[in-house]
Amino acid sequence: MKVFVIVPTHNKEHLIEQVYDGIASNISKELDYKIIFIIDGCTDNTEKILNDYTNKHNLQDNTVLLHTPDLHEIRSLNTGLRYVESELNPSPDDLVFTVQDDCVIQEPKFDLYFKKLNEKYKNLGRISWRLGLSLHTDGITIHEKDFVESEFGHWAVESRREKDTGEPRRFTPPAYKEIKHRQFAITEAVIRSPTCVLWKRYKEVGFYCEDLVPFGNDCHEMSIRMNKAGYKNGILALKYESDIDWGSTREKDKTEYNSKLGEIYDRNRKRVLQIHKDYFKL
Repeated sequence: MKVFVIVPTHNKEHLIEQVYDGIASNISKELDYKIIFIIDGCTDNTEKILNDYTNKHNLQDNTVLLHTPDLHEIRSLNTGLRYVESELNPSPDDLVFTVQDDCVIQEPKFDLYFKKLNEKYKNLGRISWRLGLSLHTDGITIHEKDFVESEFGHWAVESRREKDTGEPRRFTPPAYKEIKHRQFAITEAVIRSPTCVLWKRYKEVGFYCEDLVPFGNDCHEMSIRMNKAGYKNGILALKYESDIDWGSTREKDKTEYNSKLGEIYDRNRKRVLQIHKDYFKL
């Protein structure tokens, strides 16, 4: 068994070393592994910081930097998956992690937890560290309900911060069930990141849906494909850190995409419904 960790990144010079260190310091090294960074249209020092860390810690054999021209998350992830397929000779039971560039892993030997989980449950699809939910439709679009979040997710962390400091929440989460450290829960759909999927699942159901580019609701769409193929999605609450202020680099760029975030998500919810009418029994 091998481990592949795919990390798309865009202009994260303020955080990318912590993201890299979280992976490199906590992966077990009991399995062969490769960390694959997708340098997606970066115009800052992200690439230099990654190269410096690689050289300092002698990770040249374990790290790959690929370049994409600001494709956003879906196509960047698929670039990483295609690289695994064409260059790294993956085996069916290899573990493929996807990690967003605002997530700092803090769980020692995190890869071994997923190895054991997949050995215990033979029908797992997509496993998130963060958030699960159920999907339903009104016939026009899809909606989310029945949220289940890891205690390390944004909503749980924000709730604890309010309780501990008395400072008001920066946002109001919906009602949700919280699961504690290292607990596992099955859910219909899961949201990245991080996530873990066996390589053979990608080979069976396919990579991320490029009908939904540049981003948005691809997690729902992939979860549905896993369900249709007979696999179970879920959450394993391993430790990581991610603050809402760390993400959304592109929102600060004021690109055409980010001026239309709401429109893109609304469009993609409808597209997911059209793609999977049979799943929603329409």
